[in-house]
Amino acid sequence: MAGLHEKLLVLFPDYKEGDWTIIDKGDGVQVLDQWNRVEPRPIKNTIDNVTDKTASDKFKEVLNNKAISQDPVIGALLRVIARTTNTNVVNVNLMMIEELSK
Repeated sequence: MAGLHEKLLVLFPDYKEGDWTIIDKGDGVQVLDQWNRVEPRPIKNTIDNVTDKTASDKFKEVLNNKAISQDPVIGALLRVIARTTNTNVVNVNLMMIEELSK
């Protein structure tokens, strides 16, 4: 399931660390706390329109563009990480994209 950060990465793929801050107010719901980009802060409806499939498709496209998924060793490592952490491969890819975006 794509979280708020991952959805924002779909909307703003040129993300740099510090562009936004997300907090959890203790009820498990993530909210956008700080917005440090030139573009206007996205409205809730825009963020909610980024579905898990949209996020997954976008990150696969980014991975392909970065030629990561073309490397069989990296692909194998992603699958091992997913199995070891009991996480699906899409979420591992999302984490990798987040790290590469820094």
